Amino acid sequence: MKRSQSITVISAVFLLAMSLTSFSGKQDNITVNTVETLEIQKTYGLIGTWTLHGDPEIVLIFKPDFTVTEKSKDQTKESKWSVNEMDNEICIGTAKCVYFEVTEIALFLVNGDKRFMYTKSMKK
Repeated sequence: MKRSQSITVISAVFLLAMSLTSFSGKQDNITVNTVETLEIQKTYGLIGTWTLHGDPEIVLIFKPDFTVTEKSKDQTKESKWSVNEMDNEICIGTAKCVYFEVTEIALFLVNGDKRFMYTKSMKK
C-alpha cells in the first residue's frame, strides 16, 4: 500500500472509532435520563398535565426536567419546580412553597387555609 492510502485508511478507522464512541455515550445519556425520569415520577407522581378542578383554563404541566408550565386564560409562565421532601412541599419558581398531596388522578395544593384540587389529564 502506498503511504497516502495508509494515511487515508488510518484516518477512516479513527473517524469510525470516534463516531461509534460518541454514539455509545449518547445512548448511555438517554438511558440515564429515562431512569431519572422514572425515579422522579415514582417518588413524586407529579409529572404530567394537571387541570384545576372547576376551572379548566388553569393548567399546570410538570416536566421531568424540573420545569413547570403554568397556563391560564390570559398567560403562560414557565418556572422551575422542586420538592422539599421533609415538609412534603412543592416549590414553584420564586413563590412560597406549599404543602401538596398527590394520587394517580388528583393533586392537592394547600396554601394557608385554601386547598386547590387539580385533576390529571389522561391524554398522551
